[in-house]
Amino acid sequence: MNHLSTLTRASLAGALIVLAGAYALMGGWAFAGAVIAVGALWAFGMQRRAIGLRAPSAVSVGLAGLILLAAFGLAQGLPAAPVLLAGVLALAAWDMARLLHRLQSVEHIENRDLIIRQHVTQLAGVCATGLLIALAASIIRLDLSFAAVFALGLVALWALARLSRNRFSGP
Repeated sequence: MNHLSTLTRASLAGALIVLAGAYALMGGWAFAGAVIAVGALWAFGMQRRAIGLRAPSAVSVGLAGLILLAAFGLAQGLPAAPVLLAGVLALAAWDMARLLHRLQSVEHIENRDLIIRQHVTQLAGVCATGLLIALAASIIRLDLSFAAVFALGLVALWALARLSRNRFSGP
């Protein structure tokens, strides 16, 4: 479980360094400071959890703050790649912090290390795939008419309805 805690902190630190660094390189020192302040709140929330005090909202508020600062950075002209990377790292840190909290709230779990390893492996795959898709979406531009977008939306709704019907209908 120590490895999970270290990985969570490393992911959070990576998100903070990338986003604050992007702001600093563009001259937004106040926003870089805001990123560090949000990260400090997040780290404080994780520390309180580690010593047994309840502060579950600090981690979620930290995630929301970093995502809002990342979105604001995109609107202010920060490059998409570091902003997306920071967002993915923040989401990964949030997910691992929640897993760590859930694991600490239970006395005994069989195969705890296997569960952690599988979770982190799946999380890495999801993060890498999401980052690649987001980067591709920021680069590729398509001109679609309203009718085409509407048709794609209907196909997506149909696919979701079919998926949920198959998944929840039982064997």
